Amino acid sequence: MTSARDEILTRIRTILSRPDLPFPPVEAPPLTADERMTVTHAEGARQQLAERFGEELTRLYGSFEILESAVEVRLALINRLTDWAAEEEAARKGPKPETYGQDRMVLSWAPDKLPIAGLAEVLTDMQWELVAPQQLTTPEALDRVRFIRFGVTGVEAAFAATGSMLVVSSAGQNRAASLLPFVTSP
Repeated sequence: MTSARDEILTRIRTILSRPDLPFPPVEAPPLTADERMTVTHAEGARQQLAERFGEELTRLYGSFEILESAVEVRLALINRLTDWAAEEEAARKGPKPETYGQDRMVLSWAPDKLPIAGLAEVLTDMQWELVAPQQLTTPEALDRVRFIRFGVTGVEAAFAATGSMLVVSSAGQNRAASLLPFVTSP
C-alpha cells in the first residue's frame, strides 16, 4: 500500500519528466562556484546585512524593524500587535464574528524557544495571551487556535541576499505558529 507522500512524489516526478517542459533540464550540469549563491556567509557589517535583509524583505511585501535590545523588541511587538488589531477592526465590515477570545491571542512557539525572553509576561501585561500548542492533531485542538489572527516565532537564519528566512520546526517550535495566523512576526 502506497502512502499519500509516495503518491505525491510520484506525481511530481511524472510531471517533471515531461519532455515538453523547459525546466528542469534533463541532464542539468552542477552549478559552478561562480554560479552558486553562497548563503553560508555574507560580506558586510552586521548593520549593513540587516539593512540589506530589510530591503529584500520589503521587495517581497514584508516589513521589518532593526532593533538594538530585547526591551525594544518586546515594545515593538506590542505596538505591532496593537496596530494590526486596530487595522483589522477598522477594516471589518458588518458585525464582529465570535472568536471565543482568540482575537487577543498570539499563536507562538513555547516561550523558552523564542529568541527574546519575557515575551509571554509582557503580552499578558498588555492583555494578550501567548498560545503555544504542543500538537494540533485533533479537531478540538485546531478549534482552540482556529480564530487566532497573529503569530510570533523566531528564525534559525535570515538571508540578507534574498530577504528569506529559515524557520525550524521541532519540539516547542510548532510550525503552525508561522503558518496558521494571517499575520506573523518572526
